[in-house]
Amino acid sequence: MRRRTGVLVTYSILGMLGLCAGGCQPSSNLTSGTLKDPPQVGPESTAPLTGTLSCSGRGCHGAFERPDLKDQPAYRVSYTRWLLHDPHTRAYKVLFEDLAQEMGKKLGIADVAAEPRCLVCHCTPQAAAKDPWAYDERIFGVGCEACHGPARKWLVPHRDAAWQKMTPEQKRQEYKKVDMNWLQSQAVRAEVCAGCHIGAPAEPGSGLPARDMNHDFIAAGHPRLMFEYGSFLANEPKHWVEKDQRPDFDARVWLVGQAATAKGALRLLDDRATTKAEGRVWPELAEFDCYACHHDLVTPSWRQERGFPKDRIGALRPARWYTALLPAVASVVRDDGDLTLDTLRTTLSRRFPDGAAVEGQVKDALAVIGQLPVELEKREYDHAAIAGLRKKLVALVDSNKRSSWDVVEQLALGLRALDSADRKLREKAGEKPGQREEEISATVHELLQTLAFPPDANSPRNFRRTPADEKKLNAIFDRLK
Repeated sequence: MRRRTGVLVTYSILGMLGLCAGGCQPSSNLTSGTLKDPPQVGPESTAPLTGTLSCSGRGCHGAFERPDLKDQPAYRVSYTRWLLHDPHTRAYKVLFEDLAQEMGKKLGIADVAAEPRCLVCHCTPQAAAKDPWAYDERIFGVGCEACHGPARKWLVPHRDAAWQKMTPEQKRQEYKKVDMNWLQSQAVRAEVCAGCHIGAPAEPGSGLPARDMNHDFIAAGHPRLMFEYGSFLANEPKHWVEKDQRPDFDARVWLVGQAATAKGALRLLDDRATTKAEGRVWPELAEFDCYACHHDLVTPSWRQERGFPKDRIGALRPARWYTALLPAVASVVRDDGDLTLDTLRTTLSRRFPDGAAVEGQVKDALAVIGQLPVELEKREYDHAAIAGLRKKLVALVDSNKRSSWDVVEQLALGLRALDSADRKLREKAGEKPGQREEEISATVHELLQTLAFPPDANSPRNFRRTPADEKKLNAIFDRLK
């Protein structure tokens, strides 16, 4: 561990000083602390990545931040900010920590830091390969090419003056040609994030392996993946300048995130139901509501009072974290709102859900929502649109008395995003929030506080346990209508 940490420090210093071979050329290989010839960018190279160090030169993205230079371009220090502040840089390091090592013992994994199932999300996915260049790249955690795309085709041309002079639309088209992700698009960015934060099938054409953190890993101690794009983006230390400065930004990001993460979750479900790979089982329990099974067994039990799908005692309850609010979200751009999700949930609720049936129903759902993230990103949202969506969301959740903690928490996060956008719209118009707006903000805050886990628990074990709890939530919903 010390040796690997030392290597990371060496890499970091080299990158910050711009000492990588050729300034900002492809990254150098580092073995036992010695620099070797860097991999080539051209066709003769077998490495699919050019490496994070290829972005780190001081003449590229690794310049020192200069407080005295107020007009210093943000892209000049993007690597520096990422290296110093972004938690993605620690993704590989955590595989050496106690929790990961204990998980490895329970799962029978001899070396967690070399296990492809762990590496595909704890470093740049392609660096899970068993090649010398891949080890060198892992120490950066989730590096530049994990999000921006493998740089073999675009590393050199994107530095040209002609590239810098392109219009945004010209750049977007050029990105497609060189396999670079157009991250200015919230829809693209959210789907890229979902690849690791939710999971994704293998994409042989892009060199991406399957990413699937399943119930075995959760049972061994891995935190459940509860990705909500808007919240993650708000908390991500930014090494870029957000081009979209419109006041409804938070609302648009939340809506796009809901559609993109639902799409990602459905794609993973399809892969789980149909791919018979070693170590995979069906049904995959990670697809079901954790707290439907993991709860205190007491009498009287809220679980018994709430009932079971189709009145079948003991039947599995499909997870709804990624799809519960989708009908209201889709209604922003569509009139019918039929996403074919009810049929899919019914199939998943069976004791032995048919994988082939799940595959067909997932494909039907994806056909409906496939372009939804892009459609939602194109829209602009004013006060009336935000107020109307808030009412639909509250009505959707309030009408379903079986709504789980997941559903209500997603509602709360959505309401917070809408409230933030509404406030910014008023600020831009020079308006102060009225009494109703202040009441909504306070009520959303109260809802979030109500949903907080108990301090001694890692699950919402008291959620809706007593009639008093139910009464409190109903009162909150009434104030939000």
